[in-house]
Amino acid sequence: MAEYWLISTPLEKNPDDGWKQLYSITTKVKTCEIFKFFIPVLKVGTLDTLLADSDNLSKLEMYLEGLLVRLANGMGTAYNIEETQRLRELFLVRGQNLYDYLVTFRWDVARFPTKQTIKSIADLALKQGSIIESEYKLKFQDYLAAKTAYEICQKNEQGSLLTRNLTDIIKKEDYISDSIYLSTVFVIVPKKLLGDWYNMYERFDETVVPKSSRIITEDPEYYLVGVTVFQKNISSFTENCRKFKFLVRQFKHDDQEEMKNKEKVEYNRLKKEALFQPLVNMLRHQFCEVYINYVHVKAARIFVESVLRYGLPPHFRTVLMIVGKKDVKKVRDILYHLYKHLDAIVISDGDKVHLESGAAVGHNPADYYPYVTTRINTDII
Repeated sequence: MAEYWLISTPLEKNPDDGWKQLYSITTKVKTCEIFKFFIPVLKVGTLDTLLADSDNLSKLEMYLEGLLVRLANGMGTAYNIEETQRLRELFLVRGQNLYDYLVTFRWDVARFPTKQTIKSIADLALKQGSIIESEYKLKFQDYLAAKTAYEICQKNEQGSLLTRNLTDIIKKEDYISDSIYLSTVFVIVPKKLLGDWYNMYERFDETVVPKSSRIITEDPEYYLVGVTVFQKNISSFTENCRKFKFLVRQFKHDDQEEMKNKEKVEYNRLKKEALFQPLVNMLRHQFCEVYINYVHVKAARIFVESVLRYGLPPHFRTVLMIVGKKDVKKVRDILYHLYKHLDAIVISDGDKVHLESGAAVGHNPADYYPYVTTRINTDII
């Protein structure tokens, strides 16, 4: 696992030397990769506008991250996938996996024209996200309802013997149907109590036909057994079964009911399948669109924070750093020593100390770095 950071630092007199110095970290830390991250010069307003943009972009980041998580969870539900890696393989951004999209990022001028204000860019990303979320909720709820209905049918047809439908298990030869005195009672017997059942069931009622108990079927926990009892004493037999943790299942064979059950299962299966492919296609497309917006918002955010930190005109470089989690502290220490000369966080003012914009973007001021940085969340899947 790795962390993905965007880092912004002022350009040196010789930008190539600065880049080489930064890139040299990869020779010291094998789990570290560094890529140039190109952000165009965006339209900048007043200081108050920039501060408002910073706040709006921060909130928008969190919203888009949450939306990406919901879309990914929706895909996991559709495919019954819990493993992160398998889920990631389902999502591509313009034909690329998330890693490749990030390391080759280029600002989409057609999508977010640089002549627009930063607020306009944020508003467009928010509007698209809201439309996508509304569509997702509607279609996902429809699919989830169909999936739940089908799973209930499956449970009735294939679940535990305690609850499942018995019409497709019990055959006509398994019960007495032509007697006005005798009847077959079907009992659920826990496997660990089968010996007790054979020792006791004939004493549950005096009208139980001796040695009539026979196993019809079983599942991992229970046996379904049939036993012959006089019809008039079924209630007494049922009550005594209950006392010893044996459950009598009510059963009445009905050909029409059996056909209805099968038709219901098939209807729900077909409905679920009909909704499945349109849903996953939509989720792939929506995730791609939201992720593109998310990364552009991240880029806009670090641009704004860099202007606030380093001033105008914009004269700084932005890089993408990918760092193995075990080396995060080591790389942060190296970066600190490279850029500690930028440190202007503490300004004495009588007895007061002020924090300037040196904190990590979107982090607590306690997580201070002498350069502008933000983390791209890769835990959304």
